[in-house]
Amino acid sequence: MSDACATVLARARELLAADAEATRLRGVHVLRDDLPDRALAARELTAVLEDPGTYVPHAARAALSDLGADALPALLDGLRSRESLVRTGCVWALAREHGGAASNVLRALGALVPDEIVMVREAVAGALGRIDGAPGAREALLVQLTEDDDPRVRTQAVQSLGVLPALGDAGREALACALEDGRPAVRHAAAEALRVVTPGERLRARVVRALEEEPSEHVAAPLRALLERWHAAS
Repeated sequence: MSDACATVLARARELLAADAEATRLRGVHVLRDDLPDRALAARELTAVLEDPGTYVPHAARAALSDLGADALPALLDGLRSRESLVRTGCVWALAREHGGAASNVLRALGALVPDEIVMVREAVAGALGRIDGAPGAREALLVQLTEDDDPRVRTQAVQSLGVLPALGDAGREALACALEDGRPAVRHAAAEALRVVTPGERLRARVVRALEEEPSEHVAAPLRALLERWHAAS
């Protein structure tokens, strides 16, 4: 390590050890902006994802995303961390396009679909809608996550299905099934996600039935809007 890197790193670590969160935030910025070795900065920032503050972990996640491809090795390593906060933060930092590295990122995210921690699985569901490449493989993983035990994961998975290009039969069926979910948030997400789907008669009939049986106006409103949209497009 060069003397310049060592000096900046020591300064960043000193700031990150402070009691005041505002000071620790400065440490995140020093790592992102001033450390010449960006891969080293990324390794240091993954540890900051465990910070107990309100803002510092989010700033570290954003900084990791800003570092782009230089952060990829540290982020992929972070997905294997024993600490759920690190795994979650690394997943969200990976929620962007990766070009030639997209297949490696997808494979690493897929390994976390059965993670025991809800917030990790929720982050994976969100990231699968934001990364690039292999829409069919992403759809398959998201369909799995629409059957998760936790409604937060199911909601995020449904939302991500709604942004995939050229949704296949499995994804369309998962969205239709989500209209019958016991949680209104999931049903609402499904009604919104179905806007990108060109319906067949069977799907249209399922949405009509869902609207007839829907007890929540919060969910019924987007269902009506969906049917009106489909009718106008036909």
